[in-house]
Amino acid sequence: LSELLKDLQADINAAIKLENKLKDKKFIDDIKTVLKIAKIGFIDAAGNALHRLHETKPTIDAVKELIQGFPDALSFKNEKNRLPVQSALWRNSAATKYVP
Repeated sequence: LSELLKDLQADINAAIKLENKLKDKKFIDDIKTVLKIAKIGFIDAAGNALHRLHETKPTIDAVKELIQGFPDALSFKNEKNRLPVQSALWRNSAATKYVP
């Protein structure tokens, strides 16, 4: 994952440098679309991770870091139309320790 993210960061940095130099609106629009899709994917992945806390049992600090990195994940509804906090409480499981 780290290598893939580093490669992606290098691509993002290149796009930022080219934004005003290339003068290619289509390129910029295409990159914006890709980044919007990626952002949604990150939020979905983080949201699903929050719904799985009862399985993965990470540290409270790791959960805090996940939420700080992807705050919109708190609004991610699962297949049962539940928010992560509802999943934690619904299961009445070890995941309730993550709810303040």
